[in-house]
Amino acid sequence: MYTQRYDNSNRFVGVTNTVAVGGIPPGSSIPANPDNSHYKAFLQWNAQQPVPLSLADLAPPVKRMLRQATAIVDDLVALTTGQKTAIWTDLTAGSPPKLLVNAGEYKPALEELRLRARSSLYTAQQMTEMKLFAAALYCLANPTYLVNPSFDSTINVSVDQVAP
Repeated sequence: MYTQRYDNSNRFVGVTNTVAVGGIPPGSSIPANPDNSHYKAFLQWNAQQPVPLSLADLAPPVKRMLRQATAIVDDLVALTTGQKTAIWTDLTAGSPPKLLVNAGEYKPALEELRLRARSSLYTAQQMTEMKLFAAALYCLANPTYLVNPSFDSTINVSVDQVAP
């Protein structure tokens, strides 16, 4: 009948009714004001519920930030050969390749790395490093890409971290 509303700092600021109540149409915001008759009606309704809605503030949001590409590469190095191959196969599939779609600001670097990774000028180790760095850059543009991806749900590489 009601849902809680919070501001950007996760402070409880009131409720929204999900059905018409006391002449108020559904979807109306009711501020957490003890002088507001609709808020008083909500408090009475809430007190009668077997599991009342919490009116407490939530924990403040945790600020997160992207990790450095080299830290992501370190995580990728720890994956099995099969997992690394699956990532590269997924990134290079399609036309244009997935690697170049939704690449954001990293697209020029990813185009270059993709071309170099197909060259015969580099050792196998250097090519692997380029592929892993390309995967890390793609992850920075698509942070949830390697969190249990559909092509291999055993992979779980987090791209973000708690901000200091």
